[in-house]
Amino acid sequence: MRPYPTILLLTALAIVGYLLLPRLSIRWQPGNGAVNLRVSYSWSGAGPEALEGQVTAPLEAAFALVRDVEEITSVSRAGRGSISLKLRRDADGDFIRFNVASQIRRIYSGLPDGVGYPTLSYTSGNDDNKTDLPVMTYTLSGPADPSELYRYASEQVVPRLSLLRGLNRMEVAGGNRPHWRISLNPERVATAGLSQAAITAHLQSYFQRSGLGFLSERNEKLYAYLDGGTPPLGAGGQNLDGSTSPSGAGGQWANIPLPATSQRQLRLGDLATIERVPLPPRGFYRINGENSIRLLAYATDDANRIALASELGTRVRALENDLRAGYALSLEDDATRFLRDELAKTRSRTALSMGILLLFVLIAYRSVRRLGVVVFSLAVNLGLAFLCYWLFGVELNLYAFAGIAVSFGIMIDNIIIVLDGLRRPGGALGPAIIGATLTTLAGLSVIWFLSDELRTQLFELARVMAINLATSVLVALTLVPGLVGGAGNREPGGSSRESGVGSRYRKHRSRRYAYSPKAKERSELSGAHGSDSKLPTPDSRLQTLYSKLLSFLLNHKKKVLLATILAFGLPLWWLPNKVDDFPLYNKTIGSDFYRDQLRPHLNKYLGGSFRLFSYYVYEGGGYRAPEETRLYVGAALPDGATLAQLNEVVGQVEAYLGRFPDKIERFTAQVYSGQNARLEITFPPPSPFGGRGASGFPYTLKNRLTAYASNFGGVKWNIYGVGQGFSNDSGGRPVSFNVTLKGYNQAGLDEQSGHLAELLLKHPRVQEVNTDANISWWEKDRYEYRLNVRAPDLARQGLSPSDLSASLAWFNRNEQPNFYLSGGDPVALTAENPRRYDRWRLENWSVPRDSMQFDFSTVASLEKRVAPQALHKENQQYLRLVSFEYLGSPRFGNKHLTACLDTLRAGLPLGFTVERRSFSYDQEAKQLTYLMGLAVLLIFFICAVLFESLRQALNIIFLIPISCIGIFITFYYFNVRLDQGGYTSFLLVTGLAVNGLILVVNEFNYLRKCNPEWMEAQLYATAIRHKILPIVLTVISTAAGLIPFLLGGRNEVFWYALAAGTIGGLVFSLLVILLISPVFFLRRPRE
Repeated sequence: MRPYPTILLLTALAIVGYLLLPRLSIRWQPGNGAVNLRVSYSWSGAGPEALEGQVTAPLEAAFALVRDVEEITSVSRAGRGSISLKLRRDADGDFIRFNVASQIRRIYSGLPDGVGYPTLSYTSGNDDNKTDLPVMTYTLSGPADPSELYRYASEQVVPRLSLLRGLNRMEVAGGNRPHWRISLNPERVATAGLSQAAITAHLQSYFQRSGLGFLSERNEKLYAYLDGGTPPLGAGGQNLDGSTSPSGAGGQWANIPLPATSQRQLRLGDLATIERVPLPPRGFYRINGENSIRLLAYATDDANRIALASELGTRVRALENDLRAGYALSLEDDATRFLRDELAKTRSRTALSMGILLLFVLIAYRSVRRLGVVVFSLAVNLGLAFLCYWLFGVELNLYAFAGIAVSFGIMIDNIIIVLDGLRRPGGALGPAIIGATLTTLAGLSVIWFLSDELRTQLFELARVMAINLATSVLVALTLVPGLVGGAGNREPGGSSRESGVGSRYRKHRSRRYAYSPKAKERSELSGAHGSDSKLPTPDSRLQTLYSKLLSFLLNHKKKVLLATILAFGLPLWWLPNKVDDFPLYNKTIGSDFYRDQLRPHLNKYLGGSFRLFSYYVYEGGGYRAPEETRLYVGAALPDGATLAQLNEVVGQVEAYLGRFPDKIERFTAQVYSGQNARLEITFPPPSPFGGRGASGFPYTLKNRLTAYASNFGGVKWNIYGVGQGFSNDSGGRPVSFNVTLKGYNQAGLDEQSGHLAELLLKHPRVQEVNTDANISWWEKDRYEYRLNVRAPDLARQGLSPSDLSASLAWFNRNEQPNFYLSGGDPVALTAENPRRYDRWRLENWSVPRDSMQFDFSTVASLEKRVAPQALHKENQQYLRLVSFEYLGSPRFGNKHLTACLDTLRAGLPLGFTVERRSFSYDQEAKQLTYLMGLAVLLIFFICAVLFESLRQALNIIFLIPISCIGIFITFYYFNVRLDQGGYTSFLLVTGLAVNGLILVVNEFNYLRKCNPEWMEAQLYATAIRHKILPIVLTVISTAAGLIPFLLGGRNEVFWYALAAGTIGGLVFSLLVILLISPVFFLRRPRE
């Protein structure tokens, strides 16, 4: 390949990659990766069953007609619901969004009154269980009441900020729009012979504007319509002319005539009082305990949050000049601050890592020109990688940055190996570098086989490293030879124009080794294949000593093998105490003598490093969220408590937190209902000198809040975030087993779940089965009153269920609008003093029927029962969770559950399915361990193809588990906590540890062809001598590139465990290559 066109082409592509860098998606936590649409809607006061039957089901049926929708999942809760549409990956999301929006417009008119218009947004997956946090929070202030500020923010500010790229939605919190509340007197309405429904229909027709057609006048078409009553649009009881007399807007309402049922003309004011008040709050959102009008900006999942925050800030600054006089927008919270700080920390660490790597290159080669080749090649490599990130839609998150950091060392390694190969002859480098790269990719390929939870976390890391490794091979095999050979100068130890790594050097090598055996031996032992080499070469005495050491190790091969096995460890503690139907095992290993006397000592002395890791590291490991230190406080009142009551409790906690203004950066309160409130507390960055931001205060505050929470009776608390979590919710104990049933009707699920419960309860160790458990862990049981209507008694009264429902309308406390005026003002009709209409009054209610009345208790009754917090559906199938506790060994519990499920499946009708539901991070870690075996198998096949030898491939993969000894020792002796970074280090070491040995074996095979009469120990020692410098530089450069990520301390999530584990494994792999691998790889010399 011609060098200059190659250099120009790759450089141009790299420049394009750098120009596309601002367009990449950046976020801290990984998204799901799937393209989803989410439809959200609300219906205040509606229960999950009503919302599902009247809103969710019609919407699902409409969305099922949209093409390219793979899966439909929905959640219907009390007062709100959502539907998630999973789209095909190659589908046009915008076109599907348009079709979904068209379906919403088509059926919205048929939805019940009071249902808010559904909102449509993009998501990265079914994140119903995730906390949606705003990216930016602004406060609107001005000389007006909160209702007017809320209206101004909703109608004037939000529309001008909602068209930004990457912005999902803008919400206004802290207020509510005003509405007209008409409080009817039920006794007067009944006396007048009217009903609430009749008055509502009359008011709607009174304000209705009816079109009459078009009129033509002087070549002009005029639209004619019949206008109803003039809507009273004044605020706060004002007339349309601005006066505030009693005959103002409220007076206009009072004068509206009602349908005449007698000789006297009734007006609305005779039966009701009218006032203009804000709509009842659906929730509360406060920051630092202050109520104000806030604008919350939420980003889409694929948005660059830093770019979005900057653009939104620019748009807000431009908008400030157009606000009303006295109005102001101020930034209250920027959630991207933590992301910016972490990115700045990552940049500084990466820069330090780069400096260390380049310093090692300069020290090793002592050539500024070679250092320039490395820097330029690395810059082109990164530019090509950025271009591929943009082409393949890579999302830059925490794990992607980890992949980039680790890739720096590998990129430089490939460049160093090619530079070393260009200055000295040896085995063909192209296949060796490609094979080493494929082994690393094989170690990462198992990520695609993980479950959704772990694959989501590590998916971008695998993609980033795959792209970086692929581009590094391209750069190393094409750009580096072009840069070295294109200068026109003769390189030390090489030809005058080195422009490749292939056939040109094979001729050079063959000429070098066309000597007699003694001459060849002298050439091999003298130095570095050339007297003009600038690199210092190992002394021949060291090679001789190393050859003797290898011979000694080969003579004691069994002892070395035994020592290696004991260093790794035998997992004897995995042996069970007893095995059914195996008397010999139970009398020996299962005996009391072995268990009490021998087993502790055998585990200790034969367990090796694996025992230390399993006992002291693995048991304390687990998933840790890489986010800033936060403390969360959850609060809930018993079922039936109101939003205002729980808000009062949360307000007292906020007042308590206000005592620590110097140690708390911000606390945000969100009250969703009387049974769900959440406080999020953030702290200033830790200060190295103590005081503000002291790192120990979050733990102190958690203990103080735990003590403070005990002062509230009847409130369920959940305090967590740092340290050991606190909860006084006795019903939060997790169950042992969960089973999910799916079906197309609730009655069938009731029957099948009951049948499963009967099967489970036959075992004496199953005491109780919950056949309608909450699917999401944060959901709590709620109670509802079911109206049981006796149809025969109702028929004897000459009534239908709809008549009964209309007569009980006064008991509906829903204060949401019944209809809207033409100006957009909502109108709600309620009963005067609705608190009077409680359960006792309902059970003793005399229902008016023509000129007579009858008692409610004669036709219906109320029954209190437990109702699920939400109704979950998947592809229009209802989901039912059955949970139970097994009092005994989980293994026997699994057997019992499996037998019950087999029996249940045999009799399941069509349309119903049953499956187990379980997930734990420990199970995922075990799955990762099994998949590492798959990675080892892939590496074996790659090495077998590369070297055309099963024996050599088998010896290479033996290096992988032995290298894990370094990880075990590092985690144990340096007290490193095992998290997802530690598991990632195992995957990286699996692929990286064999790279050096592949170079040695490649050189070994080449030397054996040239010198078939040499002993294998001498050949291996010579191959080590030729490749020890790039191997050592490879390990040092990779380790040096990760050292800056150790500076954050062992409390650093992900980074510290990743760096420590990878460094420990690679450093130990160097020892394995020099001392242990030859024992497996070489044959003992014959006597």
